Amino acid sequence: MEVKIDGTWTPSHIGLIVRNLEESVKHYESLGFSFQPQVDRDSSQIADYQVYGHKRGKSEKWSLRIASVGPYRIELVCPTEGETIFEERLQQRGEGIHHVAFSVDDLKAERVRLTGMGIRELMRFIRADGTGASFFDLKNNGSLIVELIQAQPPK
Repeated sequence: MEVKIDGTWTPSHIGLIVRNLEESVKHYESLGFSFQPQVDRDSSQIADYQVYGHKRGKSEKWSLRIASVGPYRIELVCPTEGETIFEERLQQRGEGIHHVAFSVDDLKAERVRLTGMGIRELMRFIRADGTGASFFDLKNNGSLIVELIQAQPPK
């Protein structure tokens, strides 16, 4: 199976899973990284939140901080409540790279295209205005996870 990227995927960031957000931020700041303010996510506040194709009954929460390093952005993600895909990955593989993220113009079309190719959608959170993100396991074995982000509402 070959995933073809047609140039509409724009690099966004690399996501790292961490156990302790504050300690991780302090460590990276000591190396010269400068972080944006913390963002807290709560699945109960997201219009369309699904994991492995199903809505979850319990709220899941995670926090993140983003730093720019030259042309790159690094996102530290820390699961804080529930069985998020981030917590799963942390338990299975420990801290480290979780995903590579790309911005797309039409998240819905990319979701249809990738799932139509048999690629597993791990998680999605689509807000009421159509913005949001989906995480895909491109190799269906956990070795390459990409996040596709739609930052602007669909036209």
